[in-house]
Amino acid sequence: MKTIAIAKDKNRFWQVYQNILQRYGLQTVLLDVYLKDERDRLLEEPFDAFIWRARHTPISRNLARRLLYMTDVELKIPTFPSWSAFWHYDDKVAQYFVFKKLNIRTPQTYLFFNKKEAFEFCDRASYPLIYKSASGASSSNVGLLKNKWQAKFYVWRAFERGIKTYFRADLQKDYVMFQEFLPNNEGDYRLVCLGNTISGFFRYNRENTPLASGSGKFDCKELPVDLLDYVYEIHKRSGYFVMSYDLIKNQKDEWVVTEMSVIYGGLDYDIYDKAPVYQRDEKGQWRQIKPKLNRHERFIQLLLQNWGFIG
Repeated sequence: MKTIAIAKDKNRFWQVYQNILQRYGLQTVLLDVYLKDERDRLLEEPFDAFIWRARHTPISRNLARRLLYMTDVELKIPTFPSWSAFWHYDDKVAQYFVFKKLNIRTPQTYLFFNKKEAFEFCDRASYPLIYKSASGASSSNVGLLKNKWQAKFYVWRAFERGIKTYFRADLQKDYVMFQEFLPNNEGDYRLVCLGNTISGFFRYNRENTPLASGSGKFDCKELPVDLLDYVYEIHKRSGYFVMSYDLIKNQKDEWVVTEMSVIYGGLDYDIYDKAPVYQRDEKGQWRQIKPKLNRHERFIQLLLQNWGFIG
């Protein structure tokens, strides 16, 4: 019998996953990885797999990166998320590099780790500009700069005293990240690729802002075919088992990715249960389906198949 270690976290996903895994006849061991003895068990005992749907708080995110690297890369134990899918989680700077490597369209991005270079950019940039910190939540530390004076003050703060972010532990210091502002988007799409299916919904912008994250205003309308085609193509190119993508349109009427995340949607986010699910047939046509299993059961089933634990 295979034994799967599951990290206990405040997000409570472990409670759902444990029940499903046990129905497949798998043994589960719950570990409080914040405690030394239980964390050492993960590195010393012969587990067959490890699951940690880590929260995006710095203490969880950073510890998960370290443990996932050790288990997945060094110990060769199957993990969810995989190290390759998680190392850039909730890190917009890291994702900028991933998007460039995979040739995924994004809003034009300008990243600076040199104050002089950043100031020079402010003099020649076109405004307004979007500013972003590496991490955050619900559109925190993302905003609009209307002119070069606002941009230069933003640069000065980042390179001098640093800028407080949503998480106290994640001070934005000695770097700035700008993106072109793409008008005429009433919101963005959040699409989730899982196995051979894509599900998703539209998120309207927050009032009086060009930002959708955190608005709480969702629409489960039919997904555009060209959007499904584009996300299918970039997800296939990325090679990830599961990933969510946030997308808007640029000035050329092309879909561009603003962020991706292997961890998405808490248990209380019923929008992920209501979102339409699409499957691509052999002719490349999309059809909306009603899966027999709920999203958690489908995820575990596909994860176990991906690991080769079930047929």
